[in-house]
Amino acid sequence: MRDAVEGTTYRKMAEHAVDPRTEYRASHQTLWKIGSGEAVKIQPRLVRAVAAAVAEVDKGRKGGEASPVEVWLRRVQIAAARQYIGLMADDAIGASNAGAAVVVAHVPGVTAADMPRVQELLRHWAAGDKRELSGGVDGSEG
Repeated sequence: MRDAVEGTTYRKMAEHAVDPRTEYRASHQTLWKIGSGEAVKIQPRLVRAVAAAVAEVDKGRKGGEASPVEVWLRRVQIAAARQYIGLMADDAIGASNAGAAVVVAHVPGVTAADMPRVQELLRHWAAGDKRELSGGVDGSEG
């Protein structure tokens, strides 16, 4: 019975899982795989389609008022990074403001104190200095 209910849910969700940029449609089988933690080929068009579907579900739950698709897109991108490549994607250094969101992909458990080079890079960019730092962001030369 649970499989039948889940299948119906994924079919309904798939009706709205359309990438607004390319019109790619995610199938209910693909959505089921994502929901079950199975491997899928991650592509920007799939992420955008999932975000569109989730935004529609959110709209239905909130009686027509929901976060814009762009907000859901960022959330789905962050979730995909965590689920499929094991990285967190958030503002771990507290650099976001009303005009700009700063999202840093990092290993879970890493804190702002562990990323001094990222903070230095952002300070340079905020000051208008677009040159690259010597070495990598983590201080390595590679």
